[in-house]
Amino acid sequence: MGLRIFLLYILLVFMRPVDWLLPWLAPVRPLAVASACAFVAAFGIIRQGKQAAVARHYWLLAGLSVAISLSVATNGWVGGVPVVMADFSTSALLFLLVSFFAGTQESLRKTCVVIVVSMVCLAALSIYSYHTGYMVEKLVLQQANREDVPDGPARPSLPSEDVTGAFMWRIKAFGFFDDPNDFGQSMVMTLPFIFLWFTPGRRWRNLALVWLPAAVLIYGTYLTNSRGALLGLGSLTFFQIKERLGNVKSGFLLGGGALGALALNFTGGRGFSAKEESAAGRIEAWFEGFQMLKSHPLFGVGYGQFTEHHWLTAHNSFVLCFAELGLVGYFFWMALVVSAFQAVFSVAKHAPAGPDRQAAVVFRSSIVGFFVCTYFLSRTYQPVLFVLLALCVASWVGPWRAGRFKGIEALQVDRRSWLGVTLWSVLGSMSIIWLTVRFSL
Repeated sequence: MGLRIFLLYILLVFMRPVDWLLPWLAPVRPLAVASACAFVAAFGIIRQGKQAAVARHYWLLAGLSVAISLSVATNGWVGGVPVVMADFSTSALLFLLVSFFAGTQESLRKTCVVIVVSMVCLAALSIYSYHTGYMVEKLVLQQANREDVPDGPARPSLPSEDVTGAFMWRIKAFGFFDDPNDFGQSMVMTLPFIFLWFTPGRRWRNLALVWLPAAVLIYGTYLTNSRGALLGLGSLTFFQIKERLGNVKSGFLLGGGALGALALNFTGGRGFSAKEESAAGRIEAWFEGFQMLKSHPLFGVGYGQFTEHHWLTAHNSFVLCFAELGLVGYFFWMALVVSAFQAVFSVAKHAPAGPDRQAAVVFRSSIVGFFVCTYFLSRTYQPVLFVLLALCVASWVGPWRAGRFKGIEALQVDRRSWLGVTLWSVLGSMSIIWLTVRFSL
């Protein structure tokens, strides 16, 4: 029963049916009710010690929460602590609930099913809106492509029929996906999940359960016109084919695919050059992020306060994190990310062939694609990120607790050098971003 409540909560979080299909349920606040019920149901799992995370992961999440509170308190806004914690609570709660309920292979796969169904339905709805005009004001963002054409409510035609080139039409969805970049990034994250149900030799089954849903997500990602999503898709492609073709051939194929995507106007005519206006603005924002860190090294300028110090958001989750939360918050955030990467890469490399390894390979592709997008988007605290981090950790801890990894030293949870890897990741990520800034300005 508890698992069903949890899956209902995940469905409500991702699909947001109250926002578009069942608005009359809004006064009941089904999200809050479902989350409270799921949390109560999780106590049995906690008492039995069957959660799919170890104490370290919960301490890191707690440390990140404290760092978020201190980031605003140390900048003179003590009264803002409850406000920012309420804003971050959804992400933290999702991490906790996924770690509580995804401890078995069955529950892990059911969670992925709910996420895939939600994202495919939202993508299909937004695609339908793009081509028919249904709920177009809510599901398609209109942006001017030329300076002489202002952004505004005027819509000269259906998005799919507009051939003037004056506007760029970008699909989006509800809730966390109300931004095309968020929507595209989440579809990139979800795409590998579908291949959990790929069965060799089952042509029609694979067509219905794998290839058609994948096509919907890929086409939906295309309609977001997100450059970060394009790079994320490219990284997924590289990881899927490099084991068969090798790094060199895969690199050439990926480069050809990128050129083809640009030829198909995947990014709405926007380039990737650092000299391009939008990209140059992002590089400038990264530079300003380092200035914020320099002035507030320990706890940053405050959660959600980046745009109070610079007119443009960071457009980089790493920059946003160390600028707003300082080195303390950046360490805890990076430690959670490192734990997730260690989990899926270790299981994918060392676990014996079977469902556990298959899940880890899928999550490995997903987290790589997601973080390629994240490098160009400010999504440090996004709830979808914390769902993915928890799923990655669960793919490692769940089988380990069940005893399926006994005798495989490389997969022992307590032997991972997460602290050293985290410190190197903090230093390395900041160095890469700083060098990018210095060579681009």
